[in-house]
Amino acid sequence: SAVKVETLIHRDGRVKLEYTEKFITEINQLIARFLKPTREVLSRQRINLADKKLQKYLQILQVIQQRLVKVISEVKNDDSIVSLAIKANDCIVSTILWFNSLVKKSKSNQNSPKK
Repeated sequence: SAVKVETLIHRDGRVKLEYTEKFITEINQLIARFLKPTREVLSRQRINLADKKLQKYLQILQVIQQRLVKVISEVKNDDSIVSLAIKANDCIVSTILWFNSLVKKSKSNQNSPKK
């Protein structure tokens, strides 16, 4: 049941209830489908940072994050959407930073002299 987003947002940036419900459902699905598995992989004792699935999920999360930023700046009348978007955005950003710090750590481990 594809609904055009334009039909759920008034011209002045106010959103209709259907938009709120759709947004909340989609965010929960995206978190379950991409964010949780990514964080689970990053939590493992041993991980392959070049893993194709991990890389793909991180790319998807970056796209979602860009959309969330758009929602945060565009939605004017629904604090629940904005606060959910901010929370989801923060989780995604922290996950990406976590991945980046693991990459940095593994590079510095590779470059450190072996005893």
